Amino acid sequence: MKVLAASLLIGAASARSSPFQHVLQPPQGASEAWTKPLHNLQESLKSLTGEARAVWDEVANLFPKDFDRTSFFSAPKKHTRRPDDYWHHIIKGADVQSVWVENADGEKEREVEGKLEDYSLRTRKVDPSSLGVDPGVKQYSGYLDDAANDKHLFYWFFESRNDPENDPVVLWINGGPGCSSLTGLFLELGPASIDQDLNIVPNPYSWNTNASVIFLDQPGKTSTPS
Repeated sequence: MKVLAASLLIGAASARSSPFQHVLQPPQGASEAWTKPLHNLQESLKSLTGEARAVWDEVANLFPKDFDRTSFFSAPKKHTRRPDDYWHHIIKGADVQSVWVENADGEKEREVEGKLEDYSLRTRKVDPSSLGVDPGVKQYSGYLDDAANDKHLFYWFFESRNDPENDPVVLWINGGPGCSSLTGLFLELGPASIDQDLNIVPNPYSWNTNASVIFLDQPGKTSTPS
């Protein structure tokens, strides 16, 4: 549990802003952007790479009328946050950083570095037998919360089948941004898949055969509501 919390909190602080991901943002001050079609995306398109901008312009030239009728941004969906007593653990980044240890030189230092004050981790122990997804291993799921930006990233943790005390911990994030990491869980490297009859099919070659794996959805609103 301690390794899971530290891995997610540190990952959030270090990967908060990736230089390889270009997320389209609504224009500043566009109060009607959520309800009416957007006709001017010049400010938003500045965040795209040159190659991506060229593709966008080409598609816009091919379908000008469709672009005029299209609204590119939807209003956030309403959701109800689960109460704190639903979760088995809530770990605050500030509490993680309040732990000091003594190094080899006898000096005091933080056990975990980084700026984690705005982050917290909500976690609940999963009952593997109820889902049938790798029922032989310990599992946790929940949300990595970024309070400063009101973002809540869903994760699902699977302990190693082999030697969880000594095996490495892997953080899996599907590409995009915008692709749920449950794609990787159920279609690529995860402990099980779902067949066409909606049956759980175990994967003997899953990465958690020799490592504990965290599947993290990103960016915010990629997966399940909080």
